Amino acid sequence: MGATQSATITTELPHYFTENEQVRISGTLGSVQLNDKIFYAHVLSPTVFAVYLQQYDPAYNAPNNYPVTEVDTYEGGGYAWRQGLFVVETTTASETSAENDRITVADTKGLIEGTPVYFSKYGVRVGDEVIGGLLYGETYYVKEVAPITNAANLRTNYDYEIAVLGNTDWISVGANAAATFTGSISGTTLTVTSITGFVENGAQVSGTGVTAGTIILEPLSASGTTGTYKVSVSQTVASTTLQTVELGTLFTATGSASSTTNGSAYSLEEFTVSELRDGLVKELTTDELFVNVTQWQQSNVDRLWVTVNGYRVPSSSLKLYPYNEIGILSTVEAGDNVTITSMTPAASPSQERYINFVNSNGVGSVYRANAQTVTWLTSQLDEYETKIIVNDINDVVDVVDPKQVLFLRLVS
Repeated sequence: MGATQSATITTELPHYFTENEQVRISGTLGSVQLNDKIFYAHVLSPTVFAVYLQQYDPAYNAPNNYPVTEVDTYEGGGYAWRQGLFVVETTTASETSAENDRITVADTKGLIEGTPVYFSKYGVRVGDEVIGGLLYGETYYVKEVAPITNAANLRTNYDYEIAVLGNTDWISVGANAAATFTGSISGTTLTVTSITGFVENGAQVSGTGVTAGTIILEPLSASGTTGTYKVSVSQTVASTTLQTVELGTLFTATGSASSTTNGSAYSLEEFTVSELRDGLVKELTTDELFVNVTQWQQSNVDRLWVTVNGYRVPSSSLKLYPYNEIGILSTVEAGDNVTITSMTPAASPSQERYINFVNSNGVGSVYRANAQTVTWLTSQLDEYETKIIVNDINDVVDVVDPKQVLFLRLVS
């Protein structure tokens, strides 16, 4: 049924497509109706395939497969590749959890809270689920990067950073000791006979006969690697070796602590998302799958640097599609090394900056922001701050009367 033949494509090199695989075509001359669209491939030979708008069904009584027929005469050029083969990637996600709505990724260092983020994988179309209820073609926002996890919920072989020492024995769950003492404890006095490593006040201690907990190491009389330190432990131990762990220690978990522990750590391989900027954490389902994670929608091919086997592809031979899919209009063979570097969509700061000033009467003025009207913050500016601390206040204020009334010019 519907025995209308579809347009067929002949490639110079083997295309390696599989039956009903989704493919993109671009760069053709003459048959421009094919350019930049997604089709289903009906494989006819290693170098020939037909294109359909829906999956091809070879059954005798199959309905019309929606062949592509309105195509002008081919004149030359063009490239074909698997849809979703080249995507800008910030990191790779491997699983989601319905228990805490977190996404596990290879690395969270490149993720910035509050920025848009997209999820994709090969072979999906807009609206398809990618992983854990997250959809391809949907814009989400990074909610929290490296969320805090109780030490009782650490996952083996995942990376963490100690956030709260508490009463957790961090060495038993995989952290390396910052320092090791050999000596004896009597009351709150630690007599050290040897010490290795560097220790700051507020380290955490564990050792034979000593309950793990936070200690304060305050020298009473010390010289070199020996001496007496004041510590906040109450046990009396004749001889022991103490190991200390400090805040900020990075480690790979070898297991979890007991359920009664109150220490916590930043989970360096997890983050959460929201559907709206500053919205609630999106609820996820539990899933395991490797997918692409990308921040920002790239909109400028000139801010892409693409190489094939070390040779740069000019920006004129690049195509940008929604959700950071890239088309490379250059020959790419099986086994080639393709590297894509994506810069932020717009340069920052912009070439021209202006100050919009509105006085108390509602009259607006616009000034060009030059080097004498710009300074920078020297202290963290939080949501409920009542002061803005800058490097030089004179660069961003106007003195309007002898009483030194200042009008602040805010430059974003």
